[in-house]
Amino acid sequence: MNGSSSSENVNLFNSANKKVTYYHPLCELNLTQFQMSESNHDILLKRREQEIRILTYNIFLRSLVKNNESDLKEERLEDFCRVLHNYDIICLQEMFGTFNSRKQSLIRAATIAGFFFFVDTASPDFLSKYLADGGLIILSRFPIVANSYHKFRYGVVADSLAEKGLIYAKIAIKDSYLHIFTTHLQASYFDSGETNFIASFRTRMDQLSHINYLMSEILTKEYDKRTDKILLVGDLNVDALGYAYKPLV
Repeated sequence: MNGSSSSENVNLFNSANKKVTYYHPLCELNLTQFQMSESNHDILLKRREQEIRILTYNIFLRSLVKNNESDLKEERLEDFCRVLHNYDIICLQEMFGTFNSRKQSLIRAATIAGFFFFVDTASPDFLSKYLADGGLIILSRFPIVANSYHKFRYGVVADSLAEKGLIYAKIAIKDSYLHIFTTHLQASYFDSGETNFIASFRTRMDQLSHINYLMSEILTKEYDKRTDKILLVGDLNVDALGYAYKPLV
């Protein structure tokens, strides 16, 4: 479920002709790993000591599926790895690891960039009814001290082929914790008939209800309201600007 990998250092950015691996000054572990020049240390400390940059992004790297010749999967992943250093915590959706090695390539690049911790969705068992994993991963510069993955009860139409669910990570930041949840909810399929459209809508509502239950259960045990923060991020497949919940009868 979680871990880290190692690789050789690379020049993620160049300052005074020195190779420097980026770290976050609030992360004591990363701080002690790298010997940096005083000038570089001061610049990063002043710029980032009170700021944590979090990215949530549907990276659209599906397994065995494409809209055109290749969806430029390899090229887009390579471009994405070049900007990893701009963030401190990254939550990705559709980062599928089944039938390809792209997720492993991402983890290697992220480790080089100073993301020593990650939690992801594992490939389904050989005899599973699912064809692909849930496509979720959380990368962090800060220690992930607890994590879990919770599968949804079901999916419909094409989404039923992926083992979708909710990832939870408890991330230690100095004397507090960030409780971050990421997910990818059931999509709506407008071109497969009214029955499937209604079924996908109801499935998404069921998944939201399931998430609410899971978060309540987890945070009752883990959350300290005096110091901690909570984030739910991901691809919710909902138009936040124009969406209104209207029960279907």
